[in-house]
Amino acid sequence: MIDLEKAQEYLDFGYSKTKVAALLGSHHNTISRLVNGGKLEIYEAFDENVEPRSKLGSCFYEENHIDDLLRQAAESPVILNERKDNDYYDVGAYIRNEFGSIKSFLCIQDLEYFLDEIFIKCGCDKLFSLADWYEDKGKLWGLSSVCPSCRGEISYSYVKRNPEKIFNLNQTRRTKVDALLTKEEYKEVRSRFNWKCAVSNTGNCITLDHFIPVSWGFKCHYSENIIPLTKGLNSSKNNRHPVEWLKSNTSVRITGRIIRILSGLNNLTQGEFLSFIDWCFDNKGMFVDDPRFPIEIWREYTGREFPLPSYVGMDYSNEVTNEKQAG
Repeated sequence: MIDLEKAQEYLDFGYSKTKVAALLGSHHNTISRLVNGGKLEIYEAFDENVEPRSKLGSCFYEENHIDDLLRQAAESPVILNERKDNDYYDVGAYIRNEFGSIKSFLCIQDLEYFLDEIFIKCGCDKLFSLADWYEDKGKLWGLSSVCPSCRGEISYSYVKRNPEKIFNLNQTRRTKVDALLTKEEYKEVRSRFNWKCAVSNTGNCITLDHFIPVSWGFKCHYSENIIPLTKGLNSSKNNRHPVEWLKSNTSVRITGRIIRILSGLNNLTQGEFLSFIDWCFDNKGMFVDDPRFPIEIWREYTGREFPLPSYVGMDYSNEVTNEKQAG
């Protein structure tokens, strides 16, 4: 049994529920239940002439804990989850419930500076700043329980083990790009880049993007023109010149790798492929009504001689078959 009189005395003195529980040999949840049930009370100082500092002003021990954390972070970087003192879990839950996450709290208080001064250490021993750590508003402090690196590996491993399931789950929210691919083509496009984003090499939030944008007015819905990108990179690329966009958003090595893969799929040398992309960019909107693939138009327009890639022949064979059947 808890000595209620002693517990109330400690609370009146300003001790936290966790501290009171420790002094009485109990658990902090027991003290919380007694407070919520009205058997114990936490009194708050009130001065009508003083404006409250923040939402934390209503909970002294949480505010003290955060103030102490920020003071230390101002002097030197702090690893948050290595400070597991008595109040760590109470304060973490309070921040999550009241603000969503410690990141949101710092932004609300105009303390974004500390996003780069407070760190989290993952179970894999990697350190990431709050600025780089994912939020998860169902977890303590509103932060994911694993680092961005581990999270990417988990997503990547799951997608690689369950390609059919991922394909089927995405059916109800697929983009125009996905909708025109068969399951086999979808797997082929994703596997070309090891089931990851072609640029960032991560496995999170992958979408499929037309390398030559559809808005340029060409027939671009074929798997050899599609690369996997994260949602953010897909939005960034938009309808920009894809090679110029790559040069400004990734390394020479990664740009070269993507160009090498796509040029091979189109039966072109890397130099020819770059010339082909430049030509498409310079002739945007000029061949909107032409049913041919852009590589066919480019070969005819420039007078170049080279074997067309297999996807052109397959499409032509299908058209001939359909015409014979119609005849």
